[in-house]
Amino acid sequence: MIFNEFLKMKKDRIIGFSILGVIIFGCMMFAIQDYQIDQSISSINKIDEKYQSLMDSMFPDVDRDYEINRDSLLHNIDKDFNLFFDLFSKDSIFQTSRIRFPLKRMTQEIEKDSPSIGWIKKEYWKFLKLENKVFDNYSIEIQENIDAAIIEIRGIENGIYVNFNFIKENDKWILILWEDYST
Repeated sequence: MIFNEFLKMKKDRIIGFSILGVIIFGCMMFAIQDYQIDQSISSINKIDEKYQSLMDSMFPDVDRDYEINRDSLLHNIDKDFNLFFDLFSKDSIFQTSRIRFPLKRMTQEIEKDSPSIGWIKKEYWKFLKLENKVFDNYSIEIQENIDAAIIEIRGIENGIYVNFNFIKENDKWILILWEDYST
């Protein structure tokens, strides 16, 4: 009889420890999930910081107490080519998303009378940082109409002659042609 009571106590302890183990395991799972959520929130915050930095550079005179609506900005980015071009010149991910690949590239070889045509695949694209201003040795100008725009890069006494041709496709500006007739 004493032995049976001893076995019952052991059985109760085993059940108690099992329940305690399940509770501890459940708490650990919640802690892991909380950690993963914290990591996700941290990633989102880093994206928001990058976005805010981009907005600060694009709109330096905007009062920071007034929050810019991100969806509104991206919705309106194609309505003003200069705004589009500014983002295209500063954000490599946005730039890549607005190029029709493979990108047609035309060059003029000195030995030939006709242009040479090549194609640039997406995986070989290098980010182009362009600014709409005059430098010491070249200038960048924009020629734009309703559904087409050309970024003209002209060298100052150095032979640089490059055009980037954009069209409006499905209400979005897309780079479709790179012409380089530099000598």
